[in-house]
Amino acid sequence: MKTNKNIISTVNLSLFLMLFLVLVVRVGVTEAHAAGTWKGYAVYRDGVLMNVNDHAGLMDENNISSSLPIIHAVGYGEDVQWGSWSEFLDGNNYLGLYKPNGCSITETRANSFISKARELRGISYNVLDQIVYSAGDSTWVLPEHISHLRCDGVVEYTYEWFGWRVGGPDGEWDITRNLVENYWEHSGFAITPRKQHEELLTFVSSSLPE
Repeated sequence: MKTNKNIISTVNLSLFLMLFLVLVVRVGVTEAHAAGTWKGYAVYRDGVLMNVNDHAGLMDENNISSSLPIIHAVGYGEDVQWGSWSEFLDGNNYLGLYKPNGCSITETRANSFISKARELRGISYNVLDQIVYSAGDSTWVLPEHISHLRCDGVVEYTYEWFGWRVGGPDGEWDITRNLVENYWEHSGFAITPRKQHEELLTFVSSSLPE
């Protein structure tokens, strides 16, 4: 009887080790497959206004090895455009990757995000408000209605166009909806790039998007 118990224990231990190894291998494969697929994620760095604020962008490519992996509202006198990783950092500290709360960024969803963000290229930078537009009687704020965007406005507009809430109270959060109350909720500094990534989005990783 004692021998049988020893055999059973040995078999159970062997099965446990085999299952553990299978799980480890599967996790390793998943992580390896996911590495370098950061298109559609929001990225941030510090160093704005003597470091009282941060700068936001969206990954336009899967990793920073591409020549122009970022789309962002560059700053004073500039507009929404593609940029290199060094241009995005501009000598400052990288803060991490973020995504909308509850959102799984699949390849299809990432392509949708970036397709919409690219429609914002050429819109002038604005410091005082996330977004400035004139949409008339339109229900939605289309890219052609927008005259100015701040860097966090690029991120919020892109995500909220597809229904992924970033900032603002219930009923007034959608920056892409042409309503006066929604407009004012995104004016001034009620939302900032720093508040956006610290309070309104989900932190993903502090590793470089390589």
